[in-house]
Amino acid sequence: MRFTVDEPWRGLATFLPPDWLIATGLAEERPASEMSNEAASGPRKRLAIEGFQGRLKVTQEGRSYVIGIRFTSADPEKAAAVANRSAEIYVEDQLERERAAVSKGSAWLDSRLDALQEEVRAAEEAVERYRAEHGLIELDRGSLSDQELSNYNSQLIQARAELAQRQARLRMIDELRAQEETLEGIPEVVASPLYLELWRQDAELASARAELASTYGDNHPQMAALSADMANARRRMAVEVDRIVQALEDEAAILGRQIQLFENELDKAKNLSVENRQAAVRLRELERQALATRQLYQSFLERYKVTEERTEMIEPDVRVIASAVPPTAPSSASPMLFGLVGFTFSSVAGMLLALFLERADRAVRSGKQLETQLGLSCLSLVPELKPATLKGCRPHEYVLDRPSSAYAQALMVVDAALEATADGSRPHVIQITSSVPDEGKTTLAAGLATVIAQQGDRVVLLDLDLHKASVTRELIGLEDTNANENGNLDLTGCDGNLPEIKRDPKSQVDVLSFKREGFSAHRLLRSKRMEALISLLRSSYDTIIIDCPPALGMSDSKRIARLVDAILLLVRWGKTSLEQVRDARKEFAFAEHKLAGVVITRVDVDKQALYAYYGIDGHYSKYKSYYVD
Repeated sequence: MRFTVDEPWRGLATFLPPDWLIATGLAEERPASEMSNEAASGPRKRLAIEGFQGRLKVTQEGRSYVIGIRFTSADPEKAAAVANRSAEIYVEDQLERERAAVSKGSAWLDSRLDALQEEVRAAEEAVERYRAEHGLIELDRGSLSDQELSNYNSQLIQARAELAQRQARLRMIDELRAQEETLEGIPEVVASPLYLELWRQDAELASARAELASTYGDNHPQMAALSADMANARRRMAVEVDRIVQALEDEAAILGRQIQLFENELDKAKNLSVENRQAAVRLRELERQALATRQLYQSFLERYKVTEERTEMIEPDVRVIASAVPPTAPSSASPMLFGLVGFTFSSVAGMLLALFLERADRAVRSGKQLETQLGLSCLSLVPELKPATLKGCRPHEYVLDRPSSAYAQALMVVDAALEATADGSRPHVIQITSSVPDEGKTTLAAGLATVIAQQGDRVVLLDLDLHKASVTRELIGLEDTNANENGNLDLTGCDGNLPEIKRDPKSQVDVLSFKREGFSAHRLLRSKRMEALISLLRSSYDTIIIDCPPALGMSDSKRIARLVDAILLLVRWGKTSLEQVRDARKEFAFAEHKLAGVVITRVDVDKQALYAYYGIDGHYSKYKSYYVD
């Protein structure tokens, strides 16, 4: 093959198949005389052979045993002649190989059969003789001693496990008694109907005595009678516990004796099994030798018979079923066609991949998704404030410094949506929650409180996320010290006054938060004190914003919803899924009328603009000139 292009294109053309180069005119086939002269030298001969092999294609036709031979050449006659001659050479070579192999194999097999027959006879006699001398009897599932050993071992393991369980229970009981703790955590104690009945009676007596304690003294006859009944019930509980412990000790002793018996029987079975196994080692070795020799002899005998039959009539394994004819059209298509097919395929694959990714994406990215699929109203989309935008300030401080920014305007849209009521006033008590953590509810609560406070309203931000203090971290300079040292949270006091409230000097937002140690959030949120606190705040402030824990996985938000006028559900853009929002909505099914709407937070403005949404979802890209960041 001779290239018809100059450098540097010749170097690139070497990576393409020879048939493509010849078909496109980038190279031409060299004359046979030129190739024969070059073949005289070693390197040129190797190159000529490689060129020939590159144009010769041998493939299997589908799943059949038909082999197709193709040769690419600029001369149709030459292509057909080379293909036909290659097939003839292959058939002739197969015939010669068959003749040589049959002749050599027949002679060698004949000499090996007699020796193998004698080896098989000697190996089988050795197996039967050894089995008779040692009295070894074959069983379908091993020897009897092995089966007994397995049974004893299984019973011993089970007995040891049960003994360890009983001993662990007894140690736990001893430790609990040493620490003077109750034994309600022991399964046997909990399973005792008598103990449960005595425990219920003791609880009822304690409850009755606690009710009378506020009215009568300890020396009152009714108090003394209740104390005596409680003491009697607890003595009976102790007796029941002692009975259960004694039963556990008796079971442990019985299991110990069973383990000793199993160990003795196991030792006997082991000794018998060792003796049988030592004798069976040699037997298995003899059986393997006899089997291998028998299989080898059978294989040689079958091969010898096949060889004898083929000796009489040797034919090649292949034959030519159709000869090649000179082609009437080029075998390869135009490179332009391959480029067009590749471009079309890649375009379709890209569109299918994009469609699949969009269908698989279940994250909330627009208010239209919430409205059409969940029937929820989207109040606003709040953009995410990146550290480069904040420049070291807090988000609520950014609202004060940049009131015309997209972030501040989004919070004002939320405020305006809350005011869109029949009387034109926003709800008095607003609960802010989310489906899952890290959706920006505390940041939005502080920002919304700042926006409302700038309108002259008295605003208090109540931090009721009692599991994770966030408001004090969001508003710099405030301390979490509104609860007393014991965490008793006596919020209303004796004179109906509010507890101590801190004020953020920049936003003029009052903040009320509590210590998180020493009390139960569940008991606090369902207490009368919390209702009294909300009532006091209603009479002292125009707007109360409550920062709550996430709705999924926790019950705090559901309890707080009883005390508020409106609920704002926050959804993180591109992270929170529609299923999570649907589950959070179900949590507030009892207060559906209070759900004011959904606010999509932490919106990536640049990515969101690529989705080409309309209405509330596309206002960032349409109204950028209105914002001053």
